[in-house]
Amino acid sequence: MSGDILTTGELRARGLGSSQVSREVRQGKLFRVMRGVYTTSPPTGRTLLAAVCDGKPEAALTGLTAYEVYLKLRKVTRPVQAIVPRGVSAPEPSDLVEFRSARRVPFREVDGLRVVTPVRAAMYLPDPARAAHLLGRQYAGKDGAARLEEDIAAAGKPNTMLVDALRTAPIGGDSQLERTLFQAVRHRGLKVEQNVLFNGYRYDGRVEGSVLVEADGYGYHSAYTAGTPETWETFIRDRHKSNVAQRMGYLVLRYSDSDIDHHLEFCVDQIEAAVRESRHRLRDVPLLERESNPVWTWHQDVIRTRAKFAEEERRRWR
Repeated sequence: MSGDILTTGELRARGLGSSQVSREVRQGKLFRVMRGVYTTSPPTGRTLLAAVCDGKPEAALTGLTAYEVYLKLRKVTRPVQAIVPRGVSAPEPSDLVEFRSARRVPFREVDGLRVVTPVRAAMYLPDPARAAHLLGRQYAGKDGAARLEEDIAAAGKPNTMLVDALRTAPIGGDSQLERTLFQAVRHRGLKVEQNVLFNGYRYDGRVEGSVLVEADGYGYHSAYTAGTPETWETFIRDRHKSNVAQRMGYLVLRYSDSDIDHHLEFCVDQIEAAVRESRHRLRDVPLLERESNPVWTWHQDVIRTRAKFAEEERRRWR
């Protein structure tokens, strides 16, 4: 160990016996974190977390502590929550740290600290809302659902808290905008698949298998935003992906960031109504040759724009 975290062994190596250690604790020169682990400054924040991880190498942070670490919150709620594998002795609980044990302790390193996987952390959070928030943030992106399944398998049987959280957790979202919208949709009891790949295009969400939903932040989707080669292609792509989906019987609903920020309830009401009206609209239709291929593979303006941008990039890096 280094810095201001010291074990009993390191203190002995410095010539401090048990009576001297006790005296320095009384004098405020040392601070006891748990059995065998001390700090030379008050154990708060990052120092406290590091002392727990360094002092008990088999342990990992869990529950509310893991939540705060994953979300990079400055606050460290005490007592710090940690977990060790069964069979490993754990220090007595105190106002600074409390331990629990489990058969499985899957963990990862986060900013140099051992932290249980988000799935494991969610199982020990105080309420499903926070658990759903953590899961949505940590299992974002198109591979979020696959990573979630891997971590569930490693964590063992889900408890009630995790099951409740998974009912509303916005798994697979690429942005906070999407997470806000689809978490609200799930709260209505509707089934949502996020980051869905369909007919060569990726949609933000598919609700109850029949309504495709896009959450469009203006900065990315506006065709008039300068400074990126994506804008014109995005403008064309979004129209063709909607056209093909509509032909196949899907309803496609699009919401701006302003809609979701200021009129979330209305957006969810509309999605729920669309689901009721579209359950029997899906149909198997023969697609035109170009409809069967993503627009960027055949649209001349998109191909020219990509080629022009690629050439500009080559010149810039010569």
